[in-house]
Amino acid sequence: MSGAPEDPMQDSEAIEPQKRQQNNEDFALEDILAQLRKNPALILKVQSVLDAEASQGVVQEDTTPDNGKRIGLRWMEFLRREQGIAQMRKRGRITVGYWKIRGLGAPLRMLLEYVGAVYTDKPYVEPDTWFQQDKPKLGKKNPLVNLPYIQDGDIVVCQTNACLQYLGDRFGLSGETSEARRLNVQMLCETYDLRNDAIELVYPHKERCRTRDEYKTKMTNHIKKSLQAYYEKLEKLYMKQGGPYLAGRQICTADFHVWELLDQHEAYAKSLCLPSPMEGYTKLQGFYAAFRHIPQLKPYFKSEKYTLECNGGQSWSWPNVQ
Repeated sequence: MSGAPEDPMQDSEAIEPQKRQQNNEDFALEDILAQLRKNPALILKVQSVLDAEASQGVVQEDTTPDNGKRIGLRWMEFLRREQGIAQMRKRGRITVGYWKIRGLGAPLRMLLEYVGAVYTDKPYVEPDTWFQQDKPKLGKKNPLVNLPYIQDGDIVVCQTNACLQYLGDRFGLSGETSEARRLNVQMLCETYDLRNDAIELVYPHKERCRTRDEYKTKMTNHIKKSLQAYYEKLEKLYMKQGGPYLAGRQICTADFHVWELLDQHEAYAKSLCLPSPMEGYTKLQGFYAAFRHIPQLKPYFKSEKYTLECNGGQSWSWPNVQ
């Protein structure tokens, strides 16, 4: 990866990981302590769980003088362990697997470029390479495996939103407060709905568009009507948050997929000789421009990863006009 750290001890780690991790944990601890202060019964529940673990040798007693902070820290560890939240530590070189198109792989690639991770991009061209070779192997680690997937050491994660959430937890981009984390998950789902609406039109096997002329008509209608309903919601949300990103000044995982879909729809509109779908949406335009000029993403936008087609060669949108 262009601009990636060369030190092998930095494999799969973000630039300045200790600072990012400390900030993320401080916010998480603040949220947990606030919940504990409002709910004394929860403190007793947490304490009983931790005392039971300590008696069984699961955790070691510490000497933190602030009992509330000690419980908060232990509770945060407990949540991470029980809920399977990814931790920001080295597991090995991350691999991103997806078809050799932008599609659902682009947000994952951009996120890893943004955090400065050393990773392997595995773009599949021949179906047999995936279905006959790699999928059976990865299926032994995760029977749900599909494209896209993230492999991080012995961990294999599939499904786009799950991959984004895993990387968000791994690199501190899932939101710095409970409110931001909830909003991030909601936006991931909203964005995927928009993506599915477009995909229904671009691939012939969906049978929504059986000819290229039908595709042009229906995609034009999508851009002029149904897409606007999504953009109106996004505009209001980014305005409410203050921008330029979903959580204000803090970028989240959902921002990567939102930007990708904005950019793909710019390509669809341009190929149909339509004006930008973002006309009149000033907050979306601001987000789109700010994201495009993030310094960490300059190598990505100059690379082949960005110039790949949005969809596969069998789609009506092929070739897309960038």
